[in-house]
Amino acid sequence: MISDFSDFEIQNKSKVLLNCGVIGGGVGVMRDLMNELSNIHRQYTTSNETPFTLDMGAFNYVLRTRFSNQIIHGAPVNTVFKAYEAHRADCWFRHK
Repeated sequence: MISDFSDFEIQNKSKVLLNCGVIGGGVGVMRDLMNELSNIHRQYTTSNETPFTLDMGAFNYVLRTRFSNQIIHGAPVNTVFKAYEAHRADCWFRHK
């Protein structure tokens, strides 16, 4: 388990959940992000025997701990995750 993950979840529980299905950025940033995520998955996901996946947790952990000054989300980028705002036309990406 990631040593500070429980603390991270407590400290960030009121923040917006970032969706790993809507990402983008420059090549360097995306390469660094993918490297960080793949390291976590190599270390923790391959031996995970629980019914829970680490996708969203790992994504939010990496973004908020290592890329927090580069996160841009919400309008005009994306609608609210799981708010089913299909009518909105002011965002580039609409969550289902």
